[in-house]
Amino acid sequence: MTRVLVTGASGFIGRAVVSAFAQSGFTLRAAVRRPPQPAFAAGVEVMQHPDLSQSFDWRPLLEGID
Repeated sequence: MTRVLVTGASGFIGRAVVSAFAQSGFTLRAAVRRPPQPAFAAGVEVMQHPDLSQSFDWRPLLEGID
């Protein structure tokens, strides 16, 4: 199974990308600054990160991603 990271997942386009990939059977990790409202479908792993204006370590978000 292909594991995909979607950045900006709670935005207008990101939310549509998450939905399309989930419906196609991909395993997803959604990278967000704030928890999405409403929540993503069951099975979508959500990982929060700081604002992109700040430096942070992307490695935990990328771990296990194809």
